[in-house]
Amino acid sequence: LVEKKKALHALRTRQVRTLQELVEALLTASAANLRPSTLAYWTWLNAKHIAPRLKGRLEEITAGAIRAALREIGQEAGYTTANRTFALLRRAFNFGIEEEHLTSSPLGRMKALFDEESRSRVLSDAELRALWEAAESARSSARQGDADRDQLAVSRAMACAVQLCFPPVACPDHR
Repeated sequence: LVEKKKALHALRTRQVRTLQELVEALLTASAANLRPSTLAYWTWLNAKHIAPRLKGRLEEITAGAIRAALREIGQEAGYTTANRTFALLRRAFNFGIEEEHLTSSPLGRMKALFDEESRSRVLSDAELRALWEAAESARSSARQGDADRDQLAVSRAMACAVQLCFPPVACPDHR
């Protein structure tokens, strides 16, 4: 705990001159409060998309440069990745203001550039067959009175949901 406080103090008193240093300072300061997967994703976004495109001193980075980088990321890696990069940049600039490395953010009035579309996922015939068979198995186990009642309570509900949503006609190979 003492080492962590010393590290945060050193981080806060250190001069941050570039966007790369600012993002790294944010990642270091936030590491203890983030899920490991989020920290890994932010680190990847920084290395893959931010660092190569937005170089130079903090005061030289403009909203226009950020917008151009985000458009490039949107075309290259997809709209969702561009929006996640924007969110990380916004968080980094806000962190910079809170820690008094900056007095303002070039992202102050900027909004995400892209609308995100959620994907629809349709189960394949093999997945439907596996779901249906699992539901049938759970129902037959319930009729035979398996010992594991907690699992069966969930399995029966799942079996009902699967069989209501996916009738056997959806699975032509159903026996």
